[in-house]
Amino acid sequence: MTIQTTIKRDKYIFTFVFLLSCCAHIVFAANKKNVLYISSYNSSFPTFFRQIDGLKSVFDTMNVSFDVEFMDSKRLPSPDNNALFKDYISYKMASVTRYDAVISSDDHAFNFVLQNQDSLFIDIPIVFCGVNNIDNALSQNKNPQVTGVVESVSMEETIELMVRLFPDREKIYALVDGTASGQGDLKTFYHLSKKFQSTSFQDVSLTNLSFKEFATQLGTIDPKNPVLLLSAYNDNSQVTIDFEESLKLIREHLNAPLFHLWYHGMGDGVLGGKLISHYEQGRAAALQVCQIFSGHSVSSLKVTKESPNRYIFDYNELERFSIDKNILPNKSLVINLPQTFYSKNKTLILITIIIISSLIVFIAGLSVNNIQRRRIATDLLIKNNEIAIRNDEIAAQNEEFLTLNEELNQTNQELIISKKKAEESDALKTEFINNISHEIRTPMNGILGFTDIIMQLELSNKERNTYLNYILNNGQRLMHIIDDIIELSKLGTKQVKLLNEDICLNKYLDEIFLIFSPTAKEKNIDLMLNKALTDKESSITIDSNKVSKVINILIDNALKFTNEGFVELGYMRHHEMLELYVKDTGIGIETDKQELIFERFQQVEKEVSQKADGIGLGLSIAKELTTLLGGEIIVESQKNQGSVFTVKIPMEPVAIPNSETFASW
Repeated sequence: MTIQTTIKRDKYIFTFVFLLSCCAHIVFAANKKNVLYISSYNSSFPTFFRQIDGLKSVFDTMNVSFDVEFMDSKRLPSPDNNALFKDYISYKMASVTRYDAVISSDDHAFNFVLQNQDSLFIDIPIVFCGVNNIDNALSQNKNPQVTGVVESVSMEETIELMVRLFPDREKIYALVDGTASGQGDLKTFYHLSKKFQSTSFQDVSLTNLSFKEFATQLGTIDPKNPVLLLSAYNDNSQVTIDFEESLKLIREHLNAPLFHLWYHGMGDGVLGGKLISHYEQGRAAALQVCQIFSGHSVSSLKVTKESPNRYIFDYNELERFSIDKNILPNKSLVINLPQTFYSKNKTLILITIIIISSLIVFIAGLSVNNIQRRRIATDLLIKNNEIAIRNDEIAAQNEEFLTLNEELNQTNQELIISKKKAEESDALKTEFINNISHEIRTPMNGILGFTDIIMQLELSNKERNTYLNYILNNGQRLMHIIDDIIELSKLGTKQVKLLNEDICLNKYLDEIFLIFSPTAKEKNIDLMLNKALTDKESSITIDSNKVSKVINILIDNALKFTNEGFVELGYMRHHEMLELYVKDTGIGIETDKQELIFERFQQVEKEVSQKADGIGLGLSIAKELTTLLGGEIIVESQKNQGSVFTVKIPMEPVAIPNSETFASW
């Protein structure tokens, strides 16, 4: 089979799948389903949002909407609450669109929908999750209208864990209240005591205690005896608190290790256990609902009785009770583990390694280049000596060779001049290399020094962030030096080409102005922009990238060497010539040194320049870019009074309709 045939076949397959998918979405959108979700508790209950997230992970992709109603049975456990809730649901279902399915969460809601299956929810599929009454849940396999996901707590595995981690214990306590789910778990707790006959099983129950009395009894528990939290929401006087308040009360008065069967509470004082994931419960229930919507009968979907439970522990609580992580069950998840220096600063360390490696390669390249220059100078010297010897031999010959001798002498002089220029260039470039070595070492010392401080000292987050900012700023300084050298190298090898485009000059300068505004504000310098034309009149054709680089260099220099006053950016247009200017009130430049500032490898006022960042290549790059653009750059300056740099470049005016969007640099 040829490549063309394969591509053609794949194209047809892709088109068919795409059209089939579109049709499926259209059909599904036209048959949007509505689901009623009944929670046993309220929105402040810690498992609620995890179950909701699990439902949304499925329903959000299947165009299913769902309403949420709360029974609030933890805080309002009376029969009157159930009757009022039934009246409300009956009224709602008679007044709004019929629901296509009902999801019940936890035992109270589960019992409610079963009791009202033949009145409120006739012929409506019912899916439950989070049910602790396993026998009642599994018996629904005979109910053609009901299926769901059992909340199968790993109580036996958690108790085995408590026994193994605390071998010196004498008792294991359970904390419980009078709620249906709490009492169901307590029954399982005492049933399991038969398997651990060497340990006494006891409970502290709110059915006989007020919260104050409950707190007092917690304080009497020996720290060597582990405690299992089952449920602690209602006391004997029907006072109700939420989970966060309950856990806070327990942790304030309990000195013993606290275990749980659900994830909520981890990180707030619970040591751990083999815990239930309410997110996975909600997701599994939502998947069953979608299967029903896809055509599966409820009776064909058996009750899911396996929970995706996992051993989870809090590092802080393990440390508190001196428990070695190595004795925990395999594949245990430990939260709140302290981060290593590498994990906290992995990205920064990798960036630093890349920068240092790049610098090493760059410096090696400079060294090779310097060796090649010296070799060329030596070859020129040898060649010059050879020509001088030949000159002496020619001088002894006949007069008919005098003309040739003069030509050779002239060639010799040109070589001497070339040698002298090469030596001068070598000296200048050697000075430049010394300068750039200094400029590179300075930020490198900062990077290495602050990195060493971070690795060796215990620092606060504020101090660590301060040192990391120093490292980042020095890294950016190094990259700026490398960018200048690469730009100058491209210009020197004539590898840069003009790429003209249509722009609105006013908007173009506005963007440049915004870049330097923070620097000007930091130095308390007024940064001004003078526009000579309207937006429409300022429509021109130029190479915006190169012009912006020239302007950036001029503004950067102006801000760098201006300590007070202002820096002004503006322009004027004379027919097909654009004059851009940058004016400042900085330190100025002496008249006899104004030409030198544009030369490669030259520095003026070294003691001033060395106080500023960079290696002094900016103005040289600006001049070469301006020349490439077919223009010229002029400086007018007085010492200690400021400078005006004017860039004159040819441009073409553009007639652009009002609705057209201009190119942005």
